Amino acid sequence: MRYLLDTNVLLFSWLESKALSARARAIIEASEQELYYSQASLWEISLKHSTGKLPLPEAPRDYLPACIARMSLERAAMTDEIIYRSAELVAHHKDPFDRILIASAQVMSIPIISSDQFLNAYDIEVVW
Repeated sequence: MRYLLDTNVLLFSWLESKALSARARAIIEASEQELYYSQASLWEISLKHSTGKLPLPEAPRDYLPACIARMSLERAAMTDEIIYRSAELVAHHKDPFDRILIASAQVMSIPIISSDQFLNAYDIEVVW
């Protein structure tokens, strides 16, 4: 099964947070799953780190690629279709990073693992 990981889930996984749900942790740790990250998540994490809102053990340029490699994550490319669809979504959720993730899950036809309950307002499967 394929899953897209929300930014918060990436951070919970990488920083070994207890905030991950048991279901999310089981899916992420199962070796047969194909797990994807969005470039929008890297952008969001890097921006938050640069403003001091998100401390990381290393600079994002060094830390994020190592975390991605360690989890064997696949990149969910931010295609033109995903960008257009993110702008066309009903405005239940205004965060542009989350809108990219929602559109990515729709275009790729895969569930997203997220603790963000606002995502349930869209036509995607949210796993938590």
